[in-house]
Amino acid sequence: MGATPARAGVAVGDITPPVPVALAGYGDRDGLAESVHDRLDVRVLVLGDDDGIAMVLVVLDLLLLAPERADPLRRAVADRLAVPVDAVLTTCVHVHGGPSTIANGDELGWPEQAHYLDQLTATTVAAAASAARHLEPVEVAFGREDLPAGVAVNRRGHAFEPSVAVLDLVASADGRRIATLVGVGMHPTVAGPSNRTVSTDWVGPCRRALEAAEGGVALVVQGCGGDVNPAVTSWEDGDPAAWAPVASSVGASVAATAAAALSSARAVPVGLERRPVRWSTVPLDPATLLSGLYGGGGRDVELHEWRIGDVTVLSVPGEGFHHLEQAVRANRGDRVLLVGLAPDWHGYLPVPFEEGYEESLSYGPGAVSIIGAALVEPVDADDRHPAASHR
Repeated sequence: MGATPARAGVAVGDITPPVPVALAGYGDRDGLAESVHDRLDVRVLVLGDDDGIAMVLVVLDLLLLAPERADPLRRAVADRLAVPVDAVLTTCVHVHGGPSTIANGDELGWPEQAHYLDQLTATTVAAAASAARHLEPVEVAFGREDLPAGVAVNRRGHAFEPSVAVLDLVASADGRRIATLVGVGMHPTVAGPSNRTVSTDWVGPCRRALEAAEGGVALVVQGCGGDVNPAVTSWEDGDPAAWAPVASSVGASVAATAAAALSSARAVPVGLERRPVRWSTVPLDPATLLSGLYGGGGRDVELHEWRIGDVTVLSVPGEGFHHLEQAVRANRGDRVLLVGLAPDWHGYLPVPFEEGYEESLSYGPGAVSIIGAALVEPVDADDRHPAASHR
């Protein structure tokens, strides 16, 4: 594509379910949520140029989307915006205080709420359309800062160097911040299974703090946080009066780190490109619980790679471990922003593969190795076709 100015638009929609509702995320939570502590959002970022829409990022305050839920949602957005489905990337913040969007989730104690998927789809499509209507020229910058000690912990005791990456989008006309895309790998699990309110945990407070300090709309995406938790939690008391101040403190720390990354961000040169979508058929190891749900054989896994100037936005189709992020950055360079649980969820990606419940909720070591290798290695510059790139 030519060197035309990048354009961006952003919109926010309310996807809070009616209460009472069953919350997804913890296997040992009893009872329904009877109240709402935080509104749940869908936040949509649309990127394009004078030639049209190139990329649509849909960020959902949900636990996860399995392929059978992600696919129709992406198609609905693509149809509304008249773009290929490959241009739409869905990702979940991985909140443990939201409704289930998992087929057969009742087997896990997470039944789907009647008609919620219709509400989710309608609100997401409307937000995407609004973002597309408000595209305007932007200047783009990318930055990264280390997360201070004491905010996050690697629950397996692995070597740990957490950071926060930001993609800054500022209006060319007047310097007004339009959006900040924040990438960080850490479970939103300050509140534990005793919480029975709809909530975003630390993510909502983080967005609010960053927006108040820096302006624009903040979009938080999970990176590789499969083995990373907040260092301080409040699981014992489900009363928001107990856990909400802790969640706000964690969110404020992430927001402050993101703000520091904004202040040191380096400009991104012009250029938007969707690289060819890669599909891998991975084996299902019958020894794992997750593989058993699909009855053996293989699963098709979808990998997306976007280029925004010299920044790579890379989808991670599940919950990658921190070591996987380190391997990706070591091989691809530091100007990479990982988007986890995108476009759908294929379990944990434990690297290294050891023993634990995360391994049981994976497809097995063979599948994890295949997916990990594909993420670490860049797409060959010559391995593309016209339909895969925005021109």
